[in-house]
Amino acid sequence: MKAFKKISRRDAMSAFIAGPLAFLAKDARAFSDGADDFRAVSQVPISQWQSVLSINELRDVLPGRGNSESYVLVEGHTTVNDDGGGLFKFEPTSYEDDDNGIVIKPNWDRENGRWLRVRENSGVINVAWFGLAGDGVQDDGIAIQAALDACPLNGVVVLPQPDSYYRTTNSLRMVRSQELIGVGIMPTIWLDGYEAPVITVEMPLGSIVILDNMRLIGGAKGIDLRGEGLTRHTRIRNLDIHGCSEVGIDINTGMIGARFENVQVRASPNYGIRCLNTSAIISVQFVSCRIVTTDVAAIYFAHNHQSSIHAISFFSPIIEGNRGAGIVLRGGYLLSLHDVHFERNGLFTGEPDLDMGSNEYLRALCEVHFERGSFSAPSDLQVENGTERIRFATHHVGLIMNGTKINTSTVINASNESAGVWMAFTNTQTVPTIINYPGTAVTWTRFGHMYLGAGLTTSGIASAATSNGTPFPFNLSGSFDIEDEELTATVKFVADEPSTQYKLAVTPSARSGSPTAGSNRIEWIDKHLDGFTVYLEQPPGEGNSVTFDWTLIR
Repeated sequence: MKAFKKISRRDAMSAFIAGPLAFLAKDARAFSDGADDFRAVSQVPISQWQSVLSINELRDVLPGRGNSESYVLVEGHTTVNDDGGGLFKFEPTSYEDDDNGIVIKPNWDRENGRWLRVRENSGVINVAWFGLAGDGVQDDGIAIQAALDACPLNGVVVLPQPDSYYRTTNSLRMVRSQELIGVGIMPTIWLDGYEAPVITVEMPLGSIVILDNMRLIGGAKGIDLRGEGLTRHTRIRNLDIHGCSEVGIDINTGMIGARFENVQVRASPNYGIRCLNTSAIISVQFVSCRIVTTDVAAIYFAHNHQSSIHAISFFSPIIEGNRGAGIVLRGGYLLSLHDVHFERNGLFTGEPDLDMGSNEYLRALCEVHFERGSFSAPSDLQVENGTERIRFATHHVGLIMNGTKINTSTVINASNESAGVWMAFTNTQTVPTIINYPGTAVTWTRFGHMYLGAGLTTSGIASAATSNGTPFPFNLSGSFDIEDEELTATVKFVADEPSTQYKLAVTPSARSGSPTAGSNRIEWIDKHLDGFTVYLEQPPGEGNSVTFDWTLIR
């Protein structure tokens, strides 16, 4: 058996503080938990401490004889000062399974007797206790899974060694309410393979899971949330997920009060976040999330529960540069979007930024609320295909926009002629076509204080009115030509404006022949209640012309 050495009080204290408690100083909460461990150690008489270099050496240590308690200070799990050491006490009546971190079975022929790590707070588990390399070569998934298995209900598992690269060859499984947190700059968990999720969460009814501060790479999925029922008040935050072969976050369980915060999903071949056929999604929030470079859809929610309306809120999401659609909803949803930013989605497919539709099981009710935010530059393929930014293909839709800026050719398009749609726009700036709806649809539209860049397609609008009930004038855009030796052109509105305080945007858009220099520059504009007159610096010249587009901005 291993012969151990006695050490001085000073050496013991130094080794203990430098080893198992070093990582705790990097995290305030972990430090407070670690202080309890230190108090437990400080109560042990130093004369009873012995020292070995590693866990393997601890297995060769025989406990002291007689009634005295046996303690051994381990200076590292595998090597000295690798944060995996600690103080162990021998418990002669223990039959616990050896987990290579907290419970160590000696190398002897007895079934009973274990070296147990001294911990005052049993609810905090340091993965380094189970042997970590963080070099991207060793299979650190064994140590992380051992820590998760050893963590009690509602406990915390800490990933130390900030900015380390933990390779695993198997999906990490979380089966009870617990938290997995990375310390410092995001440590990375890399699943070496594409057939399983990096982390699988499969918990019983009413469980809570918290994942915080880490980077997940590889695997078929970054996180697979599943279980018997609702995962209540789940918190997924400060994560960077990329390089998954199927989906970043897959939601396969109902959730109430869950919150996804500061999560980035990128370079996922299919979906960023996907939720399919769950029984209840209630008060789920996505805060400051960014979904980029996905193939099918950045966010895809679908269910076939006819009596279920799922409630989802997005706060300051960024959905940009996706090769497929932005947000896709299939089924009944109540969706709130606050300060959303859509830009250059549908890069390869021309799909819209927001696509709401029925599925094969039911004709669904969708209600969408926009607070501020923007539909910024569309993708080239969206422009080429004339794709709308918002698409309706469902039974009943309520759309409310307040302070949303939209830069596109067609904002809203509906394809289901039996649909009933209610829309309200306030403080909304759009260019140029706003609504395109089939003529047999039943549609109610109400406008508040609205800044409209150009024309409004009214096909199928059964009722269109301003917020005070007066008819809405559709004279918001157009074009005109100035040719030959002409210097001016006059445009007449369909209906008079209430004053000449309106603003105009007039820009050259095309030319014919070789117009003279200055014929594309406007010298001034005279505004009238019934229209306006444009004056050029120079006429285009005989046989030439310049086309101008105009936009009326109230």
